[in-house]
Amino acid sequence: AVVGICDSDTQFLQSMIKRQTPKHDSSDDPRDRIVTIFPMLRQEFAEIAQRDQDYCLDTNRHRPYFSCIVRLSRDKGPQRFVELCQRITERDAMFWQRTQTIPFLAGAASQPEFAQQVITQLQQSVPNAVVVETFLDAET
Repeated sequence: AVVGICDSDTQFLQSMIKRQTPKHDSSDDPRDRIVTIFPMLRQEFAEIAQRDQDYCLDTNRHRPYFSCIVRLSRDKGPQRFVELCQRITERDAMFWQRTQTIPFLAGAASQPEFAQQVITQLQQSVPNAVVVETFLDAET
Protein backbone atom coordinates (compact mmCIF):
# COMPACT_ATOMS: atom_id res chain seq x y z
CA ALA A 1 0.00 0.00 0.00
CA VAL A 2 1.02 3.61 -0.50
CA VAL A 3 0.16 6.31 2.02
CA GLY A 4 -0.32 9.97 1.17
CA ILE A 5 -0.34 12.62 3.89
CA CYS A 6 -2.82 14.90 2.11
CA ASP A 7 -5.51 14.58 -0.55
CA SER A 8 -3.51 16.30 -3.27
CA ASP A 9 -0.51 14.00 -2.71
CA THR A 10 -2.82 10.99 -3.00
CA GLN A 11 -4.38 12.34 -6.20
CA PHE A 12 -0.92 12.97 -7.67
CA LEU A 13 0.20 9.43 -6.82
CA GLN A 14 -2.98 7.99 -8.34
CA SER A 15 -2.49 9.92 -11.58
CA MET A 16 1.16 8.86 -11.72
CA ILE A 17 0.23 5.19 -11.29
CA LYS A 18 -2.53 5.51 -13.88
CA ARG A 19 -0.04 6.84 -16.45
CA GLN A 20 2.36 3.97 -15.74
CA THR A 21 -0.17 1.12 -15.68
CA PRO A 22 -0.57 -0.63 -19.06
CA LYS A 23 -4.10 -0.39 -20.46
CA HIS A 24 -4.24 -4.16 -20.99
CA ASP A 25 -3.46 -4.86 -17.30
CA SER A 26 -6.62 -6.45 -15.88
CA SER A 27 -5.39 -6.78 -12.29
CA ASP A 28 -6.88 -4.78 -9.46
CA ASP A 29 -6.51 -1.06 -9.94
CA PRO A 30 -3.28 -0.17 -8.09
CA ARG A 31 -4.71 3.27 -7.33
CA ASP A 32 -7.09 1.56 -4.90
CA ARG A 33 -4.12 0.71 -2.69
CA ILE A 34 -3.31 4.37 -2.00
CA VAL A 35 -4.78 5.76 1.18
CA THR A 36 -4.59 9.19 2.75
CA ILE A 37 -3.65 9.44 6.40
CA PHE A 38 -3.52 12.97 7.73
CA PRO A 39 -0.64 13.41 10.19
CA MET A 40 -1.40 14.50 13.71
CA LEU A 41 0.56 17.23 15.45
CA ARG A 42 3.55 15.37 16.79
CA GLN A 43 3.61 15.17 20.56
CA GLU A 44 6.92 17.01 20.95
CA PHE A 45 5.54 19.99 19.00
CA ALA A 46 2.41 20.04 21.13
CA GLU A 47 4.61 19.99 24.25
CA ILE A 48 6.77 22.85 22.95
CA ALA A 49 3.68 24.91 22.17
CA GLN A 50 2.27 24.30 25.64
CA ARG A 51 5.60 24.93 27.41
CA ASP A 52 6.29 28.15 25.49
CA GLN A 53 2.73 29.48 25.43
CA ASP A 54 3.47 32.55 27.56
CA TYR A 55 6.53 33.35 25.48
CA CYS A 56 4.63 32.89 22.18
CA LEU A 57 1.71 35.02 23.32
CA ASP A 58 3.90 37.83 24.67
CA THR A 59 2.84 40.72 22.44
CA ASN A 60 5.28 43.11 24.12
CA ARG A 61 8.10 41.50 22.11
CA HIS A 62 8.28 42.70 18.54
CA ARG A 63 7.98 40.04 15.88
CA PRO A 64 7.45 41.60 12.46
CA TYR A 65 5.52 38.70 10.92
CA PHE A 66 2.72 36.37 11.98
CA SER A 67 3.21 33.61 9.43
CA CYS A 68 1.46 30.74 7.71
CA ILE A 69 3.58 28.95 5.12
CA VAL A 70 1.63 26.13 3.51
CA ARG A 71 0.32 25.03 0.13
CA LEU A 72 -2.93 26.93 -0.50
CA SER A 73 -5.37 24.03 -0.63
CA ARG A 74 -8.28 22.95 1.54
CA ASP A 75 -6.47 19.95 2.99
CA LYS A 76 -3.61 22.10 4.32
CA GLY A 77 -5.98 24.45 6.17
CA PRO A 78 -4.74 27.98 5.37
CA GLN A 79 -8.28 29.23 6.01
CA ARG A 80 -7.72 28.59 9.74
CA PHE A 81 -4.86 31.10 9.69
CA VAL A 82 -7.09 33.64 7.93
CA GLU A 83 -9.95 33.01 10.37
CA LEU A 84 -7.57 33.63 13.27
CA CYS A 85 -6.42 36.90 11.69
CA GLN A 86 -10.06 37.90 11.24
CA ARG A 87 -10.86 37.13 14.89
CA ILE A 88 -7.88 39.14 16.09
CA THR A 89 -9.02 42.10 13.98
CA GLU A 90 -12.62 41.78 15.22
CA ARG A 91 -11.53 41.72 18.87
CA ASP A 92 -8.96 44.49 18.55
CA ALA A 93 -9.10 46.57 15.38
CA MET A 94 -5.76 48.23 16.22
CA PHE A 95 -3.88 45.03 17.11
CA TRP A 96 -1.80 44.86 13.94
CA GLN A 97 -0.80 48.52 14.09
CA ARG A 98 -0.20 48.52 17.86
CA THR A 99 2.00 45.43 17.77
CA GLN A 100 3.59 46.34 14.42
CA THR A 101 2.89 42.80 13.25
CA ILE A 102 2.17 41.86 9.65
CA PRO A 103 0.27 38.66 8.76
CA PHE A 104 2.32 36.73 6.20
CA LEU A 105 0.69 34.01 4.10
CA ALA A 106 2.95 32.11 1.72
CA GLY A 107 2.46 29.10 -0.48
CA ALA A 108 1.72 27.95 -3.98
CA ALA A 109 -1.92 27.46 -4.90
CA SER A 110 -2.85 23.91 -5.82
CA GLN A 111 -6.55 24.88 -5.79
CA PRO A 112 -6.58 28.32 -7.46
CA GLU A 113 -10.21 29.29 -6.75
CA PHE A 114 -9.93 28.29 -3.10
CA ALA A 115 -6.56 30.06 -2.79
CA GLN A 116 -8.01 33.27 -4.20
CA GLN A 117 -10.89 33.16 -1.70
CA VAL A 118 -8.46 32.71 1.18
CA ILE A 119 -6.20 35.53 -0.03
CA THR A 120 -9.15 37.88 -0.58
CA GLN A 121 -10.50 37.15 2.92
CA LEU A 122 -7.11 37.85 4.47
CA GLN A 123 -6.60 41.09 2.57
CA GLN A 124 -10.09 42.30 3.47
CA SER A 125 -9.50 41.56 7.14
CA VAL A 126 -5.92 42.86 7.31
CA PRO A 127 -5.13 45.10 4.33
CA ASN A 128 -1.40 45.27 5.09
CA ALA A 129 -1.04 41.46 5.08
CA VAL A 130 1.72 40.11 2.86
CA VAL A 131 0.90 37.26 0.48
CA VAL A 132 3.47 35.27 -1.51
CA GLU A 133 1.83 32.90 -3.97
CA THR A 134 4.81 30.77 -4.93
CA PHE A 135 6.38 27.58 -3.69
CA LEU A 136 9.01 28.28 -1.06
CA ASP A 137 11.84 25.79 -0.87
CA ALA A 138 14.29 25.33 2.00
CA GLU A 139 16.54 28.08 0.63
CA THR A 140 13.75 30.66 0.50
